[in-house]
Amino acid sequence: MKTRKEHAEEIRRLAGEAEDARTAVVDYARRTARQVAENPELGEEEKRSALQELLLGIEDGLKEAGMEAKLILLETMDAFVFVFGDILEQTAEALRSYYEDLRKLAAKAWEAGEEAVAGLEKLIRSHEEGDGKKKD
Repeated sequence: MKTRKEHAEEIRRLAGEAEDARTAVVDYARRTARQVAENPELGEEEKRSALQELLLGIEDGLKEAGMEAKLILLETMDAFVFVFGDILEQTAEALRSYYEDLRKLAAKAWEAGEEAVAGLEKLIRSHEEGDGKKKD
C-alpha cells in the first residue's frame, strides 16, 4: 500500500494533469479505498492505517496543489461511504445466499435424520417382534 507521501504526490499529479481535478481525486479515493478494503492480505488495523494514510495524503496533495482541500475531502469521504456501503451490500447479499444454502442443507439433514430414525425404529420393532415369535 502507498504511503501518505505517495498519495500526496499522486493527488498533486492529478490536480495538475486532470481536466476535472475534483472528479479525478474522488475517483482516485474511491478506487484506492476499494483496493484497501478488498485486500485479503491486510488485517483490520492495517486497513484502517492504509485508509488514514490515503486521506492524509489526499489532504496534503490538495494543499500542495493549492486546491480547496476541505470541500474535496468531504467529497472524498462520500466516496469512502459509497465504497464501504457497496462492499457491505455485497457482503449482506452473500450472507443471505449462504444462509439460504445452509437452511436447505439443514432441512435435508433433518429429513435424512428422520428417515434414519424411522428405519431404526422399524428395525427395533422387527427385532422385538422376531424375539416374540421365537418365545412362542
